[in-house]
Amino acid sequence: MLFAILADFLQEKDMILKVAEAIFDETNSSSAGIWAYGHVKDPKKLGDAFKEMRKEFSFFYADANKRMTVDTTKLHPDDGNVG
Repeated sequence: MLFAILADFLQEKDMILKVAEAIFDETNSSSAGIWAYGHVKDPKKLGDAFKEMRKEFSFFYADANKRMTVDTTKLHPDDGNVG
């Protein structure tokens, strides 16, 4: 069950990165950022997120890998919300 959740997450993350890469490859004036992903305790204000927009895919990729993580210690296979 837990493996399926992680596999789905990795597939979703890969899709987001592929879409972002295609956007950045399409034009030199692209920018993108990640505001919030998943369940977050203290989401940023939307205005603050605009300050962290990236103009290069490599920087977006680094941000995505930093922010898009799964804390497996907080996933409980017996929880009715999992699986």
